[in-house]
Amino acid sequence: MPHTGLRFLTPINMRQTDSQQTLLRAGAQHPPQQLSATDLFIGHLGMPCVLSFPQGLPVDALRESLRQVLAHYPVLTSRYQRGPDGHPLLDGSDAGLPFTVQTHPQDMPRCDASNPLRAGVLKWAPTIAPWSLVGRDVAPMQVRVHRFACGGALLAITAVHSLCDGSAFWTFMMDWVRTHHGHALVPPVLDRNAHIEAAAAWGAPADAAPGAQRGGLQEASVWARTRLYARLAWQHWMGLSDLHLLLDGALLASWQAQAAQDLPEAAPYSTHELATAWVLRAWSATLHDARERHLSTVTDLRHRKGLGLHRKYIGNALGRELSHMPATELAGPTLAHVAAACRARWPVSSVQALQASLGWLSKLRQGHRIHHLVAEIMTLPASHSLLINNCAHFPIYKIDFGSGPPNWYETMRPPYPRVLITPSPARDGGLALQVTAHRAVLRRLNPQGGPAAS
Repeated sequence: MPHTGLRFLTPINMRQTDSQQTLLRAGAQHPPQQLSATDLFIGHLGMPCVLSFPQGLPVDALRESLRQVLAHYPVLTSRYQRGPDGHPLLDGSDAGLPFTVQTHPQDMPRCDASNPLRAGVLKWAPTIAPWSLVGRDVAPMQVRVHRFACGGALLAITAVHSLCDGSAFWTFMMDWVRTHHGHALVPPVLDRNAHIEAAAAWGAPADAAPGAQRGGLQEASVWARTRLYARLAWQHWMGLSDLHLLLDGALLASWQAQAAQDLPEAAPYSTHELATAWVLRAWSATLHDARERHLSTVTDLRHRKGLGLHRKYIGNALGRELSHMPATELAGPTLAHVAAACRARWPVSSVQALQASLGWLSKLRQGHRIHHLVAEIMTLPASHSLLINNCAHFPIYKIDFGSGPPNWYETMRPPYPRVLITPSPARDGGLALQVTAHRAVLRRLNPQGGPAAS
């Protein structure tokens, strides 16, 4: 079901809440960690998320298990300082991670696909401003638990994006759950300095001159960046909305069965490939022209051999692939045909190309030019561009601290068109889609109140 707007059982007045904060420490300092070129490009924006537990949470035990797991993640209790090379670094000081419990006299808000929090994510989650971070006593990750009169709870966490990407964040969350249940952990890999040194050793490719582009990124002038940021701000507040859709497991299984009949010679299509094809076909049809469509996909470089990134590397290891597709290919007669076109068009960079890209970024980092970079997809016409972030493998609904998994997860929407694919809260093999787009696209995706395939 799509959302119908935010609804509270009763109005929530934050001033009526009882708030208690504990500063949790890892118990040991950690060697200072420089920020990689990828960390610096991603930036210090606080990325909030909220998990809804109507059944409640064991808050005291939660606090204790978080204290224990931080012993394996001392980088999370660090602070940002300015390093000798002028770049920010994580100082390893074990200054602490704030764990706040707010108790509300009202019942909790209803959170699901029909009642998403939307802007309420920012209301419940801790706020970390990028400009208040470096050189100040501000924790780069903060945890807040909201307890309500009905017994329900919201677990709200904000992590600075330069601290970790989504894969690293959910690795930490699952280790928190394992620690909570008394299980042993495979230690995470916290050493960013080795990653930085490896990228520098790969060297800069021949096209590393100012203005070059590589790996879905390109350098842009001050004027071009200013125009881009102004456009993104306008889009965020005026041009875009979002829609939450649940595609249940039975529906996706029927799409897979139909795809096998439509293109029997093709390798089986995954559920996220068909869900993406469904969104892309509806999105493209709203444009009413034959211009190229531009698609950017986010990839996790931990899964690429030859880059030396451990699966439990805690930092940012995001790559980008950019493809350009004719409108005719996204207007295929079936979802299978659209999925086949996407599979054929979406590039997969070689290890050598990825090494060259990381070497290029390393040279930009050494020259303090990372802030000149923009994602290439952002420089293309916004109406014909879409970013696809497949997070269907994230263990969002395995976050069980003993009272059961959450019934809903939500994060803030971006200031650009995007499809975020996550597991379904129903845990039936389905998928949840958060589609950020212009309203005409959202109406086409959900004209009758639910998804349908043809």
